[in-house]
Amino acid sequence: MFSTSNQQSSTNSTSSKRHQAIQRLEQFVKEDDSAKYVIYSENVICRNSAFNAASKVEAETGEKEVTGKTGKLSCVNLKELDKTEIFSEMQKLGFFCVLAADPKKDGIECRKI
Repeated sequence: MFSTSNQQSSTNSTSSKRHQAIQRLEQFVKEDDSAKYVIYSENVICRNSAFNAASKVEAETGEKEVTGKTGKLSCVNLKELDKTEIFSEMQKLGFFCVLAADPKKDGIECRKI
C-alpha cells in the first residue's frame, strides 16, 4: 500500500509539472503569436529562427533573450515536455509545424495559421 501511495504521488507531481510547462508554453506563445517558432530536440522552443548554435545552448538552461542584427530572439526550455508534446501543443494553439526546409537546420518550424 505504501508503494502505491508513493507511485500516485509521483504521478501527480509529474502531471502537475507537465501542466505547468504547458501553461508556460501557452504564455510564451501568447506574447507574440505572429512570430515564427522553432522547436528543438533539447525541449527548447524559440521565437524567431535567425540565431546561432551558441544562443541555442544558452537557451537550454531556461528562458533567454538574445538581441542581434535580425532582432530579438526569445527561448524557453520545457524540460517537462518532449519534442512531440510541444509539437502537439503548438498545433492546439493554431500553429502549422513542419521540419525546416533547409536540411542544414535542425528543429521544427511553426507558424500561426
